[in-house]
Amino acid sequence: MNDTLLKTNSEKKVNYQFKVIYAMLMFCVLCGHLGIVENYVPWTELFSVYGFGIQLFIFVSGYFYNSKTDNSPLNFIFKKIKKLLIPYLLWNLFYGLLCCALSKAGFTFAPAFSWQRVTYLPFTFGPEFYFNTPSWFIVPMLFTEIITVLERRLLVKFEGAKKDVFLLIFNFCIGMFAIYFARKGYSAGGWNEEWWRFIVRILFFVPYYMLGYFYKTYLEKYDTLSNFWYFMIVCSLGIIYILLNGHASSYFVIVMGGFENPVYPIITGLLGIAFYLRIARVLTPVIGKSRYINAIADNTFSIMMHHMLGFFLLSGLFLIISKFLPGYIKFDIEAFKSGSYYYMPRGRGFPLVYVLVGLIVPIYIGKGMRFVTNKIFNR
Repeated sequence: MNDTLLKTNSEKKVNYQFKVIYAMLMFCVLCGHLGIVENYVPWTELFSVYGFGIQLFIFVSGYFYNSKTDNSPLNFIFKKIKKLLIPYLLWNLFYGLLCCALSKAGFTFAPAFSWQRVTYLPFTFGPEFYFNTPSWFIVPMLFTEIITVLERRLLVKFEGAKKDVFLLIFNFCIGMFAIYFARKGYSAGGWNEEWWRFIVRILFFVPYYMLGYFYKTYLEKYDTLSNFWYFMIVCSLGIIYILLNGHASSYFVIVMGGFENPVYPIITGLLGIAFYLRIARVLTPVIGKSRYINAIADNTFSIMMHHMLGFFLLSGLFLIISKFLPGYIKFDIEAFKSGSYYYMPRGRGFPLVYVLVGLIVPIYIGKGMRFVTNKIFNR
């Protein structure tokens, strides 16, 4: 199984620019979950990754949508279920059992194992077993892809730009309605609200998926402005937005919260996408073909699913070392057992050790799972 959420080889030519985008996003996600993104992402004050990170993920996924899929939607849906949903649910079950074992060992952060947490909650809220919580967006992204292929199938008799322009505008209107419903409290909590959250997330994702396809099909060939003027325009718009809003926007998309109004999140998403598209293009000649960048880009599913496990294992290693070197390592065992505790002594660069392990562990888990599945299914 190709362990990537966002295919980079849907065409014969590999798109290294988008591999760089994946790698940057993974770095931002891990830094964000360590609470250090402001320290290592220099433009956070202007373009906060919390304001557009999810939208950029969906945009990139849509970029690689193949219009030939319009004629075979069922095959597309079954393929996505096999590659995304089934592994997602199996890993959720695994982490549920792991948390059950850890809770018996005195770890209080591990939630109790229940049928709700392995059946409907992974759809409505997201995985709740701590380690795999960052993978919550896989389900709404999957249903975003399903909705996109179905709506394109319904309009299959309409060809060309008119259909795509209509779907782009229509889906952005849907996205604004999603923000409106979220602000009205339809994703706040409780049984009914949980299913509303499931719906609202998908509606929020859909326009960016279509935008990715639209950019590749119609806009990318015109994206030729020099770097100087491109960044001048995008950054100026970002500054104007901050002057109007008072700050760079950050949203809690996992609970569909923090939206000022139905328009600002759209603006934030578009500006962030535009900024990172060009940053990636600038970096591609330098790092685009790096084996390390490609390893990160080709294991996005594993990284989102397992990087918290990598953090946990590294903290556990420091706990063991502290037993032998108590005078040198002061490790808070109780904090470690009760939540997201990371051993970070003084030194600006030390948190990057967690980022490195948070990438390496999932990448090797992904490689191992592909090796096993290939042995099982390709006998």
